[in-house]
Amino acid sequence: MILPRGIGGGDLGWLDPGNYGLRWPRPVLEAGYRLGKGEVSEVLEVGTDFYVVMKSDERPEVVTPLAEVQATIRQGLLARKRQQVDAAFTQQALQQVPVKLRPDVLAAVTLPEPRPAMVRTDSFQPPALMGGNDSTNGN
Repeated sequence: MILPRGIGGGDLGWLDPGNYGLRWPRPVLEAGYRLGKGEVSEVLEVGTDFYVVMKSDERPEVVTPLAEVQATIRQGLLARKRQQVDAAFTQQALQQVPVKLRPDVLAAVTLPEPRPAMVRTDSFQPPALMGGNDSTNGN
């Protein structure tokens, strides 16, 4: 589907039918999904915006076997569950141990001045190795 030049150059790329999780208004996506290859929609008015959608190409739908995506699905589900457990733990911890900010105490804290970073110059020489026979270590 192609949308206005100001929005990503106008080309949305490949879209899977029924995917409405994009940032585009649903009526615009629905119009694009209904079009055949090379067809152009009527002018669509959505809120205060106007759209014309063209389906420039299409490809056949592909069903991916579960075995090929099972590990990815498992990782996604585990990550989501981990986030839920972390959020629940944080919420419970904050309820059990309320945090109070004390601006008066924070204002009285003085932080140490940052130390200047060590700068390596061209004249830097590493220490001589023990037992060497060069003139820099006194042998």
